Parts: sequence; structure tokens; C-alpha cells
Amino acid sequence: MPKPTSFPARVFAFFCSFGLATTLLICLLLITFLGTLEQVEHGLLESQKKYFESWYITSIDLGGCLRAMSVQAKDMSLPVLFPGGLLSMTLLTITMICGGLVRIRKSPRTVGVIIAHFSIVFMLIAGAVEFGFKKEGNLALLEGQTSDEFQSYHHRVIEIEQIDPPAKDGKRSVLVIHDDLFRDLTPEKTTGKARTFTNAGLPFELTVMNYADNCEPQRADGTESREAVDGYFLQPKPYNTTAEQNIDGIYASVKDKAGTVQKGLLWGAEGAPWTVKVDGKTFLIDLTRERWHLPFAVKLDKFEREVHPGTERARKFSSQVTKISGGHEEKKVIKMNEPLRDSGYVLFQASFSMDQSGTNPVKQSVFAVVQNPSDQWPLYACIAVAIGLLIHFISMLRKFMQRAAKHAAA
Repeated sequence: MPKPTSFPARVFAFFCSFGLATTLLICLLLITFLGTLEQVEHGLLESQKKYFESWYITSIDLGGCLRAMSVQAKDMSLPVLFPGGLLSMTLLTITMICGGLVRIRKSPRTVGVIIAHFSIVFMLIAGAVEFGFKKEGNLALLEGQTSDEFQSYHHRVIEIEQIDPPAKDGKRSVLVIHDDLFRDLTPEKTTGKARTFTNAGLPFELTVMNYADNCEPQRADGTESREAVDGYFLQPKPYNTTAEQNIDGIYASVKDKAGTVQKGLLWGAEGAPWTVKVDGKTFLIDLTRERWHLPFAVKLDKFEREVHPGTERARKFSSQVTKISGGHEEKKVIKMNEPLRDSGYVLFQASFSMDQSGTNPVKQSVFAVVQNPSDQWPLYACIAVAIGLLIHFISMLRKFMQRAAKHAAA
């Protein structure tokens, strides 16, 4: 085949090359290996962000990787410039389309190969859809409790809600500030820097600063380096590799139109939101996890568990629930490997908690809730890949048997 001469033709040939596809697969293998090792010390969430949800990688925690392999090593960081998971999978998708679908020779003999390549591209696209549109969180219910919303595992928000006077229509209206607007306000990155938020419906402006991803309130004694609010300050704690166990906090202040300032602390595990009164109105300001509404409500009727003999370790557990939608009730059972699927949402039996200190044990069931538009796409892609490879195998086997028959006849 003659070499391409024009620039677009050379670019197309580059993306069609088998060498590029091989290199990208090696990169993904290396990313998976390093991300798995760093997960031991940095946690699953941070490793995912660094290796799989990034366009490029600038450093490798070499010491952490060696310690994960049971090798004694000091803290060492290796500076690199390496394609991240997003860039590698994007380039691989382009390569598969150009080389495996566009450039490949179209004939009855290559039907199976084309189907397999298309299925792999479809699987990569499914991953992109999941990355961009997936919602994942948990729903915790006590026996007899009903809820139609679930909370995110990792995404934090600041909610501002007016409670007095209440809304005329009786509906709850909340202003939400997402964490990507204040997570960077850490003292290490932005010393003394604050960010102010305003809204036409609010009679005040909200200013936040000194965000800590893991902290706890401490009583001020005059020796702390940070400003105290009402006799307390937020004491930073080491970041927990299990991201769900971190409790974040941030300093906040409210300034009304007259210039009056009220200061407060927002902490993720606070028992009640911060309450402020401005212009005769009462507002709640809360640092919490992002919440989403389900298109149906779930009521926990009964939680059951079986334990291993002689222990308190659960062998299996399940929840009997009632799904309520539009006044219609439907009984369901959610088990460890049998989730509830409805309206694009999937509820898995994730964990539970029990308080048996009183006369009536208190049982709580925790469901992992996932909304993923491409939930079943990988399954369809795998089935299509198997069909494509089977077609190709049968075609090659038929061709081999024809050659063998001709050779025997000769």
C-alpha cells in the first residue's frame, strides 16, 4: 500500500496504525497497575481521579507503589508526563473507529471482525456515558421509614434554604452551591482567599473560605492559628483513604445589605444546619452531600439477616420494601445479588446497621443507588463481541477445512 502524501491522509494513517493501538493498550495496562498499587495508600477515589479520570498524569508515587508490593521504601515521587485514562481511552476509540471500522477491508470474511471492533467501540462509548452522566449514592432507611431521595457518596454541596416565612406553594426550594466552586479554597492552596456567592433571591451574600476535606470542630483556647467562631475552630485531620469516612468543613460568613456580618462554621457531620436571620427572614445554611430525587419512594418494611454459626458476621441479608409510585404500591425484596431495577435506577443491598442495646432492636438498611444510562451497554457489547468472534472463527474454520480438502484431494 503506497504511503499517504497529504497531511490529512498521514493523520488518518497514524490513527489507523496497529502500533498506536498496541501502545494505548499498554498504557491502559500500566495505568491499571499503578492505580491499583496507589489505591492502597491514597484510597480508591483519589486513585480513580488521578489515573482513570484524568487526561494526563504528572507524577507517580513510587514509594507508595513499592510499599504496596511489600517492599520497604521511603517516600519518593517520580515526575512523569503520561497519558491518563481519559486521553488513552479517547485515542483508543478513535483508533478503533479509523482502523477497525473505516479502513478495514469489507468482505464476507471480515464480518465477524467488524462486529467485534464495533462492539469494543460501543463499550468505550458506554464508559464515556457512564463517566459523564452516572449518579451514584446511598439510601439509608430504618424499618418503617419511607424516602424518595438518595445522597451522593463524594459530591458535597452547600445548601441555602429559607424556612421562615415558608414558601407560598408549600414546596421546598433550596439554592445549591456545588463543591467544585469551593473545594479549592484550602489554606494550603489559597491562603487567606475567600469566595463570595450572591443570588437575586437572597437578601445577603455568602462568603466561604478555608475548606478542609477532613476536620472536626475544636474549642478555641487562644493558641490555635486560625480564627475562632463562637469559641470554636475547625481542626484539620489526616485525609482518610476511605473517602466516605472523611468529614469536611468550611468557614462561612453572611453579609446583609446594611453591612452586618454573621460568621459561622459549616461541618459535614453537624447535627443541625447553621441558622441565620436577615431582614426578618430565617435561612438554613448546610454543608452536606448532594441529594437527588428518585421517581418513586421506597419504604423499608422489614430487614432480615443470617449470620455465620457462632459469630455475628452476616452471611447474607435482605430487605423487604414497598415501592410507591403515583399512589401505586408494589412489594419487592432486595437481596445482596438481586437489586431492584426501575425507571433507570438500580438499588443494591449494600450494608446495614443494628442497635440491639434497647428492648426493641433498631435495624437500618443501606442501599447503594445507581442511575447509569449505559447500565446494560457493556453486557450488550460483550454479547456482540462473542457473536463477532464466533462468526470469524466459523469463517476461518470453514476456510481451513476447504484448503485441507483440496490438499487431500491433490
